[in-house]
Amino acid sequence: MKKLLVLTLLCVCFQSLSAQEVKTDSESDRKTRISEERKNMNRDSPDAKKKIDTAALLSAADVGEPDSFGKNAKFLGTAATGIVYVYSSCDPAVLLADLDLVLGADDRCLAIPTPGTSASATFNDIGRITIPGKSVDNTIWFIQNNLVDYDLFNPNANSVLSNFSYSPSYTLESTALNDPAAIDPNTGLPMNGSFTTGVNASKVLLKTYAAGANDITSERFSTSATRGFARGYFADLGLPQSVINKLYNRPLTIRLNLRVRANFFSFGQFGYSVRFFGN
Repeated sequence: MKKLLVLTLLCVCFQSLSAQEVKTDSESDRKTRISEERKNMNRDSPDAKKKIDTAALLSAADVGEPDSFGKNAKFLGTAATGIVYVYSSCDPAVLLADLDLVLGADDRCLAIPTPGTSASATFNDIGRITIPGKSVDNTIWFIQNNLVDYDLFNPNANSVLSNFSYSPSYTLESTALNDPAAIDPNTGLPMNGSFTTGVNASKVLLKTYAAGANDITSERFSTSATRGFARGYFADLGLPQSVINKLYNRPLTIRLNLRVRANFFSFGQFGYSVRFFGN
């Protein structure tokens, strides 16, 4: 009788444990199912779709430059050139007496001693900025404000053709460009640490002026880069990826240059300032 009672109790305990195990398994399955349902709900949510679309599906055909899409712009600083003056003489005494002008450290002068003769010069490194390494990941772009002022006079008894041009450029300097693989596409020679490129801010005047004509022009205009100095820009120059990576990881100095060509100018002043951004 005692053996039968013990056996009965054991059976009851076993059934109870089995029930608990079944219950535990059901709770585990239910938690797993709820977790999966939540994942599915999150996967189907608008926010999740937006994240997938912007992160994985955008291409150059969609937005032009996927590497910059959605990134915030950083202010990287400003730079400005000195002023390039055009006058009949660049003698400091003449500039002071006639114009009350003393040239600053980055100012330059182009002399046209005889009206009608053409003069031109390229003035390099008349403004500069150094951007620390690792400041940006993909691109550096800029907004440039330009100053173009001149007084033109034709003293001749006949019509004359005036030929004027204003042409800014930037020189990029970095130890990354010392790499022998950094080849200047314009010359086919090694860059040797620097590369000079024109910027979209040039101005050209080719105009006929009647005898005794006088033209006073004062312009302030802004230009901006769309692409800027992006990784894709450097890749299109033919730089290998290893050089491009070094270029972004090391300090980059940008020097501001200006070429001016003029004739029949009695006076002129030219220059520009730049605000740089990056992402």
